[in-house]
Amino acid sequence: MIGGAGFIGSHVVDELLRHRYEVTVADALHLPEYEGDWPTYLSENCERILVDIANPSRHLKGTNQLDSAISKADYVIHLAAGLGVSYSMDEPELFVHNNSVGTAALFHRESRWSNVKKVVVASSASIYGEGAYSVKGRLYFPEKPRSEADMAAGVWDYPGLLPVPIPESAPVNCRSVYGLTKYDQEILTLLLAEKNGVKAQALRLANVYGPRQSLHNVYTGVLSIFSQALSQNESPTIYEDGNQTRDFVYVKDVARAFRLAMESDSTVPALNIGSGEFASVMEVAKTLRSKLGKENVELKASGKYRIGDVRHFCLSIEKAKSVLGYTPEYSLEQGMSELLEWVKSPKT
Repeated sequence: MIGGAGFIGSHVVDELLRHRYEVTVADALHLPEYEGDWPTYLSENCERILVDIANPSRHLKGTNQLDSAISKADYVIHLAAGLGVSYSMDEPELFVHNNSVGTAALFHRESRWSNVKKVVVASSASIYGEGAYSVKGRLYFPEKPRSEADMAAGVWDYPGLLPVPIPESAPVNCRSVYGLTKYDQEILTLLLAEKNGVKAQALRLANVYGPRQSLHNVYTGVLSIFSQALSQNESPTIYEDGNQTRDFVYVKDVARAFRLAMESDSTVPALNIGSGEFASVMEVAKTLRSKLGKENVELKASGKYRIGDVRHFCLSIEKAKSVLGYTPEYSLEQGMSELLEWVKSPKT
């Protein structure tokens, strides 16, 4: 597994080990919270390789170990990527190098892939841009983000448009360097895997949350940011009017989706993986506040806005249900409870 030491990757490791797979994790340990060492939550029952796929010469020993590991593997799961939509806009070169160049470099050594049956790559729902809407029963995909003039005036929604779940057939409309490079990873994997005679599939992930998600990284998910603020009796910043919606999917459901995709004979190029449900940011904040017993903390929509933020966002997961047999097992309520157990637990 490439990038297996992270938040999502470590849960995929657990899922695979539960199903009696032998797992090798390759990771560059770039994230600040690693402090150059393997995270304590990563299972001890997997082999580990320190390697930077975007800079093979940085860890020559690790690169050689990765060559050997992939050549013996039945399956490869590719999760390595730089994270953060706004961060990617500040550091475009870094994201293009780590995400796009790194993926191309992964496939550059063709001899690695001679025995691999399938590779599954993590893509992102951010490639869809503004989401999907219904107009008189027809799907509509806004090409441009909401205008700054409208948002400054407090006009948050697209007039007359009803938000609906986004199908895989929606046009790609990347609004960030992060989204663009995730799409690069998707397309590069599909193209280069085929070149090497390997089946491939991309999973387009919604807003993933759960235990092990960083509580200190400003680019991480809104649920972990809200949880950390509320646990410290601080009011989280709620943008716009709080009625914007997102598709929050629990990390253990995502881990299961990767296993199902790995095991499936299907080569449908890309599948959405989410909860399939809209959840408003304000309602999520209220639920977290209640679960933490922090009713004294005020929750108020700030009216602040960020250019490029989508208003409503939810993935259609009907194709993943049909192709993989994927159905989320965790409700948002259940998932938040497990996240908060992690937030309140001592970290080592």
